[in-house]
Amino acid sequence: MKWHILVATLTSVALLTGVLAIPSAVSAGERTGVVSGMGKYNPDDPTVEIFAGMAAGQLEVHVIARDSTQCRIVVKNKTDKPLNVRLPDLLAAAPVLAQQRDPFQNPFNQNNNNQNNRNGAPQQLMMGNPFMDNQQGNNQPGNNRQQGNNRQPMFGFNVTPEKEGRFKMTAACLEHGKGNPRPAHPYELKRLETVTAKAEVHELCRMLGSGEIGQRTTQVAAWHLNNDMSWDELRDLRGEIAFGRITKPYFTRNELAAGKEAVETITERLKQPEGEEGKGPMTKGQ
Repeated sequence: MKWHILVATLTSVALLTGVLAIPSAVSAGERTGVVSGMGKYNPDDPTVEIFAGMAAGQLEVHVIARDSTQCRIVVKNKTDKPLNVRLPDLLAAAPVLAQQRDPFQNPFNQNNNNQNNRNGAPQQLMMGNPFMDNQQGNNQPGNNRQQGNNRQPMFGFNVTPEKEGRFKMTAACLEHGKGNPRPAHPYELKRLETVTAKAEVHELCRMLGSGEIGQRTTQVAAWHLNNDMSWDELRDLRGEIAFGRITKPYFTRNELAAGKEAVETITERLKQPEGEEGKGPMTKGQ
C-alpha cells in the first residue's frame, strides 16, 4: 500500500473511531455561559459568593472536566431559601487525587516527558468567568482592575432550595506535560490565585472570561506564561492524529501569532495603574 493511501486510511479510521486528539478551535462564546436549572439574579434573595457559600455549607459544588477545553460546574443550593450565587472573575479547577495516567489521554508526541508526569494527576485548569456585566459588582472586593471591555463580575445566577444549577465554562490547561483532564478524573473548584500567583496568567484568565480571546489563543499563552515554554517549543509541539504515528503541529501559525499578541497586550496592561482601561479587544474566538 502506498504511503499516501495509508495516511488517508488511518486518518479516516481515526475520525470514525474517535481517536482524533486535536481539540477543536471552537470559540469561547459558543462554549460558555450555557446555563440550566438556574434563575436570574433576584434582589429580594440573599447573595453569596460561591467560595463563601461552599465554606458555610450553603452550596455544594462539583466540577466535571469534559476535556482540556471545557468544564461543567454543578451548583446545589443546600439551604431552604433561594440564593443568588456570585462568581469571582478568576477561577480554576484542580484534580482532587493523583491518578494513574491514561496513555491515550496525552495528545502530544513528547519524547522528553519527565518521569514525574507519567503517574501523576492531570493538568490543573483555569476558567474565565463568562457571567460578566457592566452595571453590577463595581464595589465588590477585588474588582478594582477594569481591563479589556471594562466588564465586572456580576451576581451571577439564582438557585432554588435543594436544586442544582449547571453551567459550562471554557478552560485552558496550566501544566504542560501532564495528562489531559477527562470526566473520570475528579476535579474541585479553586480560586486561580491558589493555583498560580502569576499576574500575567490572571489577566489572561480575565480576557478568556470576557470573550476577548478564545480558547486556543488562551492555551498558547497559558503554557508560555505559566510553564515558561518558548514560542519555538510551542511551535514544535506535535498533536497525534492516529495511533501515535501521524502527527501535525498542535498550534497553527495564526494561533501562535494570536498567543503572542495576547501576551504583548497583557504586558502592556500590567504596566498601567489599576483602574485604567486596557487596550481594545483582540480577535474573538481564536
